[in-house]
Amino acid sequence: MSWYKIALPFPSAETVKIAANMAMAAQVRDVQLGSPAGFAIFSGTEYEDENTAALCYYFSPVAATSCADILAPFSPIPCDVPDPDDPKIVGFGLTYGTLQGSGSWDLLK
Repeated sequence: MSWYKIALPFPSAETVKIAANMAMAAQVRDVQLGSPAGFAIFSGTEYEDENTAALCYYFSPVAATSCADILAPFSPIPCDVPDPDDPKIVGFGLTYGTLQGSGSWDLLK
């Protein structure tokens, strides 16, 4: 299983609405599935250059598999484990995770 990323145009009011709805749907799915271990979503703004940015959501392998139907309309792409120290990603953080404490962050190791 691999990580998947969704990139949404940034900045845009519509992007914020889409992102909120997607995150809420993923949270509902997580609860429906009994909160499987390893379910986490991270996000950050990725900059290709100073004029091009995208709001990106990174779905752990468990979250990506569990939410495949939710992600499908957004053309998710396989990606490496996101690096919170990547200088091209601003505001990297945990968007949703069911693991206690730093458990979700451990998925990035």
